[in-house]
Amino acid sequence: MRVIDQTVLRVIKGEKVAASEKVVSVFEPHTDIIVKDRCDTQYGHKLNLTTGLRGMVLDVVVEEGNPADSSRLLPMIKRIEACYGKLPRQVAADAGYPKKSS
Repeated sequence: MRVIDQTVLRVIKGEKVAASEKVVSVFEPHTDIIVKDRCDTQYGHKLNLTTGLRGMVLDVVVEEGNPADSSRLLPMIKRIEACYGKLPRQVAADAGYPKKSS
């Protein structure tokens, strides 16, 4: 029913639907809208992975919504300390997409 209501609002009435109210997948209604660099929109779930030296996955967090990557680094380090009893010797993070020049 939400898909029909959304379609009536957007297509027939020409109104906007708030991002939090949009249904973007009939099969996975909990799918998140993930916007990168204000122009690249993806649909799915944002994952944060922690791997060991040899690439083995030590921790995975499936985020809800689209939190900023920078806000997730410290919580991930704290989770590793809580799970394994020690802090990692080294940490590397994905800096994201390169900024487009104007």
